[in-house]
Amino acid sequence: MKQLFTLAVFFISFIVAAQDSAIKITAGKPVRIFNSTKTINARTTEVTGKGKMDFNVTHNFGDIAGDNGGIKRFFGLDNAADIRIGFHIGMGHKTDLVLARAKGASQVQSLWEIGVKHQLLIQKQDDPTHPLSIAIYANAVISSQKRSPFENQDNSFTGLADRTSNVVQLIIARKINKISLQLNPTFLTRGYAVSYDQKSMFALGGAIKLPLVANRFNLVVDYFHPFRQQATKGFLRCK
Repeated sequence: MKQLFTLAVFFISFIVAAQDSAIKITAGKPVRIFNSTKTINARTTEVTGKGKMDFNVTHNFGDIAGDNGGIKRFFGLDNAADIRIGFHIGMGHKTDLVLARAKGASQVQSLWEIGVKHQLLIQKQDDPTHPLSIAIYANAVISSQKRSPFENQDNSFTGLADRTSNVVQLIIARKINKISLQLNPTFLTRGYAVSYDQKSMFALGGAIKLPLVANRFNLVVDYFHPFRQQATKGFLRCK
């Protein structure tokens, strides 16, 4: 009887020690907040990884329903508004180089992009000193499109600087239990803008990932709200 009691105490002590070791191993482990470097349009804090390359092709389609959607336009597939081919190259454990070519969805088309994303902070499990993941992204884009012969158009370029645009974006994310949340404060500046538009603009974006069906599927939503000057808003409503 004494031997059985001694064995039971030893077994319980072993389980407690194993659980304690597991907690110590789990604590401080980096948290993967999103499964990719992008959600839909929003960039995430995730990076490709040193020595790796992620090749992706993305499409922006037309309306799903309405006069320009439905089955006659195959729910927007026939009206592909933009196509982008991108290479995300892991230059380091925390740094990605982005090279891309995009069709462009507006009058400014034939876009070439180079960008850099760098992780500043990574959320870690059970570590109050690392409650968030933070990254910064910056790019430079230039259009090789032929200049429009008409004045005051988005592609009425007069020089090389008019063909350029730049984005700087701070990416702040956190995983709470199984829900992933993110904010993307973004600043855009362009080398040229038509007379009724503005060259620089601030936008606030966000993304959320919700697990569904026993974590086998995820619902991912993102949204960006541009903060335009009142005069620009009025002109766009008139159009």
